[in-house]
Amino acid sequence: MKLALACLLLAAAAFGQGTVTIYGTVTDSTGAAVPQATVQAINSGTGAVRDARSDQSGSYVISRLPVGVYTVRIEASGFKTFVQEGIQVQVDENRQVNVALQVGAVTESIEVRAELAQVETRSGAIREIVDSLRIVELPLNGRNPLQLQYLAAGSAGIAARDQAQNESVSINGSRTNSNNYQLDGGDNHDPYFNTPSVFPNPDALEEFSIQTNAYGADRGRNAGAFMAAVTRSGTNNFHGTLFEFVRNEKLNARNFFSNTVPPFKRNQFGGTFGGRIIRDRTFFFGSYQGTTERSAPGAVTATVGTAEQRQGNFSSRSTALRDPQGGTFANSQIPRERLNLAALKFLEAFVPLPNRANGLLSTASQQKNDNHQITGKLDHRFSASNQLSGRLVYNNDAFDEATGNLPGFFASIKYTNWNLAVSDTHIVSPSILNTFTFGYNDIDRRQIPIVPGNRTWNDFGAGFTRTFSVDAPAAMHTQVDGYFNAFSRFPLNHFRTGLQFSELLSWNRGSHFFKLGGDVRRSMLDLQELFRGDPFIRFRNTFTGDALADFLLGLPTQYEQIAEAANKPRVTELDLFLQDDWKLSRRVTLNLGVRWDPWFPFRDELNKFSQIRLWQKSRVFPTAPAGIVFPGDPGTTSSLLRRRLGNTTPRFGFAIDPTGSGRNSIRGGYGIFYSQVRQQANNQIATNQPFSLKLTINNPPGGVLDPYRGIGNPFPFQPPATDAEKASYKWVLPLTVTQWNPDFRDAIAQQWNFNVQRQFFSSWVATAAYVGSKANHLFLTSELNPGVFGAPGANLNARRPLAPTFGPVTDQSSRGNSLYHSMQLTLNKRFASGLTLLTNYTWGKLIDDASTDGDSPANPFNFRNERGPSDLDITHRFVSSFIWQLPSLKAA
Repeated sequence: MKLALACLLLAAAAFGQGTVTIYGTVTDSTGAAVPQATVQAINSGTGAVRDARSDQSGSYVISRLPVGVYTVRIEASGFKTFVQEGIQVQVDENRQVNVALQVGAVTESIEVRAELAQVETRSGAIREIVDSLRIVELPLNGRNPLQLQYLAAGSAGIAARDQAQNESVSINGSRTNSNNYQLDGGDNHDPYFNTPSVFPNPDALEEFSIQTNAYGADRGRNAGAFMAAVTRSGTNNFHGTLFEFVRNEKLNARNFFSNTVPPFKRNQFGGTFGGRIIRDRTFFFGSYQGTTERSAPGAVTATVGTAEQRQGNFSSRSTALRDPQGGTFANSQIPRERLNLAALKFLEAFVPLPNRANGLLSTASQQKNDNHQITGKLDHRFSASNQLSGRLVYNNDAFDEATGNLPGFFASIKYTNWNLAVSDTHIVSPSILNTFTFGYNDIDRRQIPIVPGNRTWNDFGAGFTRTFSVDAPAAMHTQVDGYFNAFSRFPLNHFRTGLQFSELLSWNRGSHFFKLGGDVRRSMLDLQELFRGDPFIRFRNTFTGDALADFLLGLPTQYEQIAEAANKPRVTELDLFLQDDWKLSRRVTLNLGVRWDPWFPFRDELNKFSQIRLWQKSRVFPTAPAGIVFPGDPGTTSSLLRRRLGNTTPRFGFAIDPTGSGRNSIRGGYGIFYSQVRQQANNQIATNQPFSLKLTINNPPGGVLDPYRGIGNPFPFQPPATDAEKASYKWVLPLTVTQWNPDFRDAIAQQWNFNVQRQFFSSWVATAAYVGSKANHLFLTSELNPGVFGAPGANLNARRPLAPTFGPVTDQSSRGNSLYHSMQLTLNKRFASGLTLLTNYTWGKLIDDASTDGDSPANPFNFRNERGPSDLDITHRFVSSFIWQLPSLKAA
């Protein structure tokens, strides 16, 4: 079905995405409009010519130009011909060329040469351009162009990709999942994590821009940086490339913790090819990249215990080993008959003996990755005023991830991506341009655990019951703090689909350049997971003072099991905007905008939401304890949250050219931005009773042999489906609940900057900027029913204020705040004389009370105590990149 949809859209529309526009006004020396002037934009690289005519107000627009360097030629009867060369236009950028013609013959001409370095005199936004030269030539580990985000001033803490497809970065005080990503005009983010989705390989990209602060009202969705990238297009000439990049352990040094150089091999190979189908009308471009990777650089290490310790001998400890039955073990030696047989079998099956001193095991990761990526693009001009274009990226990634630190444990993760963008651009008049874009993004993620021998704790004699009735491979997560982590992840299926409809009307009206438009996006997730259907078991030093000794006695500090969970959250995102870039005078430009970003909370087609409302009795589930409600109960909606329709935000910027030479600028901007919520936040809510069952037991008295002692075994679990089953459902107490706080709302951020730019020589631009941001209503979690100090010996759940009905209650709220200030110094040399350079230094401070969505206050009764330097804070950061093309050898 997915392939069929993609093929249908391919058949219906040619591929490609417009990139840049040159616009302006044509007047005479008195300022009067010159209508019907002929305007040509000539691509300096390909020689391609695009024509337009000025309207009655003297305005003109030439759109859908590939990024590059252009010559603008303007002719009108009775005036000298005007020619301006060297106009460089980059991605996500509109170049304004206003011309005052001089009286004379058309055969006479006035030629102006544009400078290579172009100071920003049109916008107050902070932006960085990464061109194709940097994308292709700068070294990228894994050839992932998203690593070039880190070149931008203000980039700080980076979040590992974990289960996502890419890393994410905090820019100018935003959270790592607050950025937005666009490819060829269509959304290219993963809404499940709010992180970037797959981008084409460097050879398939033309360039991208990163707007990091106070950008216009036409950009939004999230409150962080906005990255817009464009893929390459074909031309009248045929061009192709072939490449292969190799990494091999033969070229590596030995890791400090390794006995030898760990095996590691990576091969990345492929090519590109593009050209014309019909000269000057239809063009194509294609790219393929394959990646094979075996193992991972560096060694995997774990402390597995010495042979003596694995027999219960901890006499090497400096302190005596406690006996859970009272006192201490003589000479810190656990009697043989006290050792847990299931734990010993676990060691024998999964945990090799150490191969280094002090009980350390060093191994190669053995993980592997096979990736195939195809990018296809077509551009077709129906006429001088209409162009249809689009692009498809297909990515297939099969990754056996070494998840823990013991050999043989993997998570087999298979990602399949289809990303489509189709756009139609129509020049309505010489001053009006309309662009419609359709985007389709499909992300299919399947995860299968791999455990040596497909064995669970039950195969060793433990007393756990799998929480589901379906047949599923064994999964393992057993953590012995300070020693080893046997981890394989758990079975799950994610099917994520996004649709986007985007409309943009651009109108050049004399000194005003208007943008009016909006987006409608539909995000859908179908999730099925058996997360922790086999138990998560954690051993700490609770009973003996040593986690491995607790493990050998079969006494975990905690175990957790969750029955099968499934949900289908849906959300609609809508925005409308109006932006006016007003040329107030020859030297002053104002950027005035307003954006409407209403927030609609998630709705689950299966209605798997619940919420704590003390003293309210549910009618949907009559046997539910008082204090918990569900969709359909009085006073509830299908999402249990209120929508926010009043999210209207201003945007303001200014740019002043104080001398009128275009070599200096004074700029600044301010804006308010809203952020969307990641889909992943719905996962734990779907595990609430009676939709699923989450059982967490602290210090289980029966250990691993009798884990359900005193509470009864609730597994396998089947949720009630019919009205009769709902009316007779027997609840397992205490309830473990994850909820949306009733006052939850979308995050809001303010951004501001003030900066000055100066051009030096012909190709150098220096920028000094103050950049700040402030965010409120950030996502965080907290415990609403924490254990309090009580009678000695009372277990945690008995010490909770809402006991015995409720156990842990995880509250997903929007109480977080952050504040960021920075000084940013940037030096940028455009490519000339074989050299380009981008250098920046950021001195900043980010303060918050929660750095990620999952952060929880250590003391839920004293939230203010959490305020301090953020986990994402980097006070000093210096980044420099350059490309130097050495002179070529000349024939003697």
